[in-house]
Amino acid sequence: MFVEFTKMEGAGNDFVVIDARSAAVTVDAARCHRLADRHYGVGCDQVLVLRPDDDSDARLEIFNADGSAAQQCGNGLRCVAWFIAAEKAADEVVIRTADGLQRAAVISPGQVSVAMPVPDFEPASAGCLQPSPLVFGDRHYDFRTVSLGNPHAVIAVDSVEKAPVAELGAALQSAFNSGVNVGFAQRLDNDTLQLRVWERGAGETLACGSGACAAAVLALLDTPGQRQAAVHLPGGQLMVRWEGQGEPVILQGPATKVFEGRIDL
Repeated sequence: MFVEFTKMEGAGNDFVVIDARSAAVTVDAARCHRLADRHYGVGCDQVLVLRPDDDSDARLEIFNADGSAAQQCGNGLRCVAWFIAAEKAADEVVIRTADGLQRAAVISPGQVSVAMPVPDFEPASAGCLQPSPLVFGDRHYDFRTVSLGNPHAVIAVDSVEKAPVAELGAALQSAFNSGVNVGFAQRLDNDTLQLRVWERGAGETLACGSGACAAAVLALLDTPGQRQAAVHLPGGQLMVRWEGQGEPVILQGPATKVFEGRIDL
């Protein structure tokens, strides 16, 4: 089966986008795993499949590099929004995800904002089975949880460069009932963070949009009156705006089409 695809990236978080809105395409875990393989496939952090939907521009299915399904992907949302907006010559796009309808807007060419879900800070909402701290080796690591339709644990660190991202990211998986995305956040000032993220099903990525949102809203909770934060990740910068409790999170950043291709699956 030959499948046409578009390779896209947002702040280095890269995706294989398959447009299945007008053609029946079977995308299962094994095919996603092959597509995501950087040696034998196209290579990506996540596979994004667009399906037809009566109430939106597309329904988005998200698969991690290991073939497992994901509920949310902020950078992926921005990339497919740019893909659809360019196709229909529009500035606004509505996409259905597992969390319902999500709206995205093209701010300027290659810059897209998306409304993410209202953050939930209850550990149970993120599927947390083990309270903080995590005991790892001879150290205790405090973490805070956020659910944005997908689970996040955020660990405050003095230096993201020295953080044991792979080791702690893997160690925290068993503390959550379906695994967790783990962010390592260094506060630079009131409105600036440096962040690295270990994503469940993908490992460390150059950027994670929902991870940036999780780290930013926790930082904004700790800074009364502050409503926006810049999040610096290895792949680039994302902007996060949040008006406070009960409000959705607005994520803004780059979205780029890298190339198009066709692969035999």
